[in-house]
Amino acid sequence: MLTFRRFRAMAASYGGDLRRWPEALRPQAEALRDASPEARALLDEALRLDDAIEKARTREDAALLPTDESGAALARLRSSVAAAIASSAPGDPKNRRFARPLAFSLSLRWVGMASGGAFAVTAGLFLGAIYATGPAPDAVQMLLQPAPIEFLVE
Repeated sequence: MLTFRRFRAMAASYGGDLRRWPEALRPQAEALRDASPEARALLDEALRLDDAIEKARTREDAALLPTDESGAALARLRSSVAAAIASSAPGDPKNRRFARPLAFSLSLRWVGMASGGAFAVTAGLFLGAIYATGPAPDAVQMLLQPAPIEFLVE
């Protein structure tokens, strides 16, 4: 059952016209409206608020854009959007002029990375070839000599 508190909240949310209310609540709202003068007064107040909002919106729309110009403005907007979409199509010859420089810049990027990598490998090989180590100290040579491990000999 729809309580008066819930009825007031629904009127604040959906307004005074019961046709805008959720379909499941309409029969209960109509029954409460028919039975309660407070509910009728609440719906009348909500209808007055709805009318005031609609008049303010209409007045604001009329002030922003006169009625005779609104259709023309909408048509201009639609045509400019359609032209922008059509010009950005991938098969458009106008867009091909951007594809070639992009591909060229990508190929230059790969050439740069490949030549940089080749230089790094060459420099590494050259430095490795000219780097000479001195003889190892005796302590290191003693560690590297194979010797039997004493606890495994027994």
